[in-house]
Amino acid sequence: MTPRTLSMPACLLSVSMLALACSDEDGAPQNPMAPAGDGDENTMMPSAGMGDGDGAMVGDGDGPPVGDGDMMLTGDGDGTLVGDGDMMSTGDGDGMTMGDGDAMVAEPMFTHVAGGTFAPLSGYESNTASGAALIAVGSAGSEVSLQINGLTPMTEYPAHVHALPCSMSGGGHYKLDPSVDDTVADNEIWPTFTTDMEGSATTALSATHGARRDAMSIVIHDPAADNAKMLCADLVPDGFGDSSSSGTFSAFAGAEQGDQGIMGTATLLRSPTGTTVSVEVTGLTAGAVYNAHVHALPCGTGDAGGHYKFDPTVEEALEDNELWPAIMPDAMGEASGMLMSDHLARADAQSVVIHRMTMDGAPKVACADLSTELTPFTTDGDVVLFELAQERGLDGAAGSGKMERWPDGRTSVSLTVSGLVANTEYPVHVHDRPCGVASGGGHYKLDASVADTVETNEIWLNLAADPIGLAMTAVEVQHHARAEAQALVIHDGTDGMRLICIPLQ
Repeated sequence: MTPRTLSMPACLLSVSMLALACSDEDGAPQNPMAPAGDGDENTMMPSAGMGDGDGAMVGDGDGPPVGDGDMMLTGDGDGTLVGDGDMMSTGDGDGMTMGDGDAMVAEPMFTHVAGGTFAPLSGYESNTASGAALIAVGSAGSEVSLQINGLTPMTEYPAHVHALPCSMSGGGHYKLDPSVDDTVADNEIWPTFTTDMEGSATTALSATHGARRDAMSIVIHDPAADNAKMLCADLVPDGFGDSSSSGTFSAFAGAEQGDQGIMGTATLLRSPTGTTVSVEVTGLTAGAVYNAHVHALPCGTGDAGGHYKFDPTVEEALEDNELWPAIMPDAMGEASGMLMSDHLARADAQSVVIHRMTMDGAPKVACADLSTELTPFTTDGDVVLFELAQERGLDGAAGSGKMERWPDGRTSVSLTVSGLVANTEYPVHVHDRPCGVASGGGHYKLDASVADTVETNEIWLNLAADPIGLAMTAVEVQHHARAEAQALVIHDGTDGMRLICIPLQ
């Protein structure tokens, strides 16, 4: 690849605001931190090896019908969520300073945050589209956002939240009321979008429904192929493969009087080796027979629905396709049980139900929701150099950055970079595209309806290198970043040109 020589516009830098006013050869205003166009695009050279690790996924390619996308939205009508634009604190480039430390810890705004990147499904392995999806769930509802690149320009694409992971082609549509089988827009979450002239799209919607954990993926369908399933992004919480979920048992209202006193705990542990389910119960009837199973819905949704299944296409209740921790009450009506499985339970393992086994059936008598400890959702990556970085003495630059979306609605960003020019300051911004698309695109906006470059409506950092070229900085904003916050771009402080990109994946 032949390195390109980039033209350097004349720029004026306001140090206090880290804002640049530039002019091109014709004297017209120009913003070098805006998305790079055909004449300004930087070719990237990876540092510290960056791979996506995304393989092809198996699916049947059968897409659901395109709907009108009518559901309860609280956005601005075009699918964009509006942020509050309030910046809590800014790093000064001298260390990991994130405020004065006196702020009160806020109550959780979100109980579940999950996301992932898009990859092609079966039959679309050659598709090179890229992007990200995110869901944030709280007591007030759900916020769903996605950003996608590399599709057909000026085209409407149906997209839906699905009820299984991408490895299962997303399964069917996620249902607000899972007892309704029909495809009804008002009973589902459809982040349908239309691409721009570059084949990119950013959309977000807010639903008054608090999505359950079985909202496990977002599938984009191909309108040119009868809406076949084309791309999929898993909605996975941070650290999901090594996590713990637990809850306490309560009796169902319809349980017999003798079972109304059932109490105890259920715990589900996920690890690289599989899943362990533990149950401790009191209040059972001595001598009675009980069974316990992991179920696929929360206790309050259809009495926890049916059994959780390794292979959800198998309708029959089979012990080797499910999680059944055995329990047997002693003379005191107490029981404990543990089950170890090499199957890694998906997010739709949402409760444990106790059944009383009788001659007439197996009524559900008690249930424990499996809740997971609230943790931030983290995206991070390593330094990737634009070609211009080598020309400006940064060919040895290395480091990493990360973004953390916290349950209380905050977003924090931090980065550490070595190999910079000693005693030099570099403006840094969160950008709204991956590093490989338009060199990171434009600045991420807290309020996406505001097009102007305004520091309080964006996420800015100042990276100040010390005498050996090392710099660390961090910032925190009272805003929950949407899916399009996908990169950190480090600019030259003299002319605003893009030098380094850190993917947030």
